[in-house]
Amino acid sequence: MATALLILLLLLICGVIAYVGDWLGRRMGKKRLSIWGLRPRHTAILVTVVTGVVIALITIAAAVALLPGFRDVVRRGEQLVHDNRKLVNRKNKLLAKEKALVDEQAVLEQELVRVRIALSDSQESLRPLRAEQERLRISNSRLEAERSRLASTNRRLSAQISELEKEQRTLATQKARLTAQVDSLRENANLFETGILIARKGAPLTKPRPIPAKAPRPVIRRALDGLLEEARQELLRRHSAEDLRPAQPLYLLRAVGDAAGATDEARLRSEVIREAAGLGGENVVMRIRAAQNTPAGKSVPILVDVYVDERVYRAGEIVAASNIEAGASEGVVFGDMLDLLRKARTSALQPPRAIIPDESGEVGDVSFDELLAITRRVRSMGGTVLVQARAKQETRRSGPLNLEFALQTEPPQ
Repeated sequence: MATALLILLLLLICGVIAYVGDWLGRRMGKKRLSIWGLRPRHTAILVTVVTGVVIALITIAAAVALLPGFRDVVRRGEQLVHDNRKLVNRKNKLLAKEKALVDEQAVLEQELVRVRIALSDSQESLRPLRAEQERLRISNSRLEAERSRLASTNRRLSAQISELEKEQRTLATQKARLTAQVDSLRENANLFETGILIARKGAPLTKPRPIPAKAPRPVIRRALDGLLEEARQELLRRHSAEDLRPAQPLYLLRAVGDAAGATDEARLRSEVIREAAGLGGENVVMRIRAAQNTPAGKSVPILVDVYVDERVYRAGEIVAASNIEAGASEGVVFGDMLDLLRKARTSALQPPRAIIPDESGEVGDVSFDELLAITRRVRSMGGTVLVQARAKQETRRSGPLNLEFALQTEPPQ
């Protein structure tokens, strides 16, 4: 719109000025006017030139006044040309980038199509894999179920193995005891081959003889003499008349650990008296027992035990206790009861207050019938049963330890 207005304005102004210039030139030519002493002809040419210049100036002034854009062209024309050149270059670069982007977009679209085709092919190839995955999942579920079943079977077998191990330990214990009995019977059989056995190793030959606390040595000596006479009478009773030989002693006093057999009796008696006197602050007990198995016709090696007969257990005091699973087999429960007896014996033999064992090395015993009856009572109760072995009555070091059993069902944890 501004360009059309400028052209229209230029045409109008140029027409008006050309008419005025022509009119002035003709008037001045007719009147033969002269400016600055010029010839009329040259004056008319000058007027015409000045008129053209005025036309140009007026045209430029009018355009500058009326058209802001033209004013900017006149005022900053060279800068605008430079900026226009830069803009053109920038436009060309942007067009080049746009073309590159269009080309890249075309390439990416082609790549996208290729990727979509590859994805479709991959999905097609994944179908067998998904089917295989589902098959493996089903197979894994089956294997997990089988593993759980095997784990349950393994736990059951482990429980059975534990029971068998307990039974094996029970049988091993019974075997050990039977072996010891067989060895003892074999030794006794060997002795019976040479004669009748009149004394077993460790068997008491006298009753325990108490000695008051702080008793003087003559009193201890008389007690020892009485004890030795009691042992002599017992051995004399056990010997038959034909087994005795002239001047054969009925016993040989031995020191503990003396493997040589006979030693000086007077010296050993003095040692026993000195040991008993050394315990003078307490009530002392002496007892005589056989040092080894002895057949008839042989002198019996004897040992004199000297100890303080202090109290070891009160009546009803717990000696040992065990938790026993009543649901196990009878053999396992019986073995657990034997283990409880071993614990009681071990506890009764613990120093400093230890019960003096009898000839079989025991501090007390329970018949198998009683033990079997307790075993059956435990199995009838069910669950976990706390079995306590208690002393039947007050028990001192001279023993024996008589046991009774208390049964109590353990509450579930």
